Amino acid sequence: MMTAGELKKGSIIERPAGDFLVTEYQRIRPMDGKPIIRMRLKNIKTEEETGIILQPDEPVTLAPVLQKSLLYQGYTEDSFLFQDADDGEAFTLSHELVGNALKYIKNGECIKITSCRDQVLSMELPPFTILKVIGVFPDPNSSSLKLAAVESGAKVRVPTFVETGDSIKIDTRSGKFLARM
Repeated sequence: MMTAGELKKGSIIERPAGDFLVTEYQRIRPMDGKPIIRMRLKNIKTEEETGIILQPDEPVTLAPVLQKSLLYQGYTEDSFLFQDADDGEAFTLSHELVGNALKYIKNGECIKITSCRDQVLSMELPPFTILKVIGVFPDPNSSSLKLAAVESGAKVRVPTFVETGDSIKIDTRSGKFLARM
């Protein structure tokens, strides 16, 4: 059990209406006395936002948050397939949740997820990946770059010296070419 004064932005707390992510945290000390804590909370299931005011010594309960390392195993029509890196348990995550985040990740690569009561809150990809170029095409928008199709299915703008069969290093956050390996 914690007190409201020990919380920080990013904490996940239990409330009667569900589990909430602290999106804003402000400690206010009015001129006339006792400090208060003003927070903005976001329900992790409904994404509804609300504001609350608590006393710094008021008890709050942290929600159970788990972090797991998962190995990417591929995809189906409606979900992505993963395997827990520690115990081998199979997981599926929906296309809506994952979005385009995995377009630079190949089978067998590890991602980290943070979840609360089987609700995935975030995914952390490796900062970069190395992928094989399976085809190169002229880029109509640039004379100094061309498009490279990589083994994960994504297309990346690369310098003209990159050829089919080369391995390239890609920043997974921006999708930009970093180096030829």
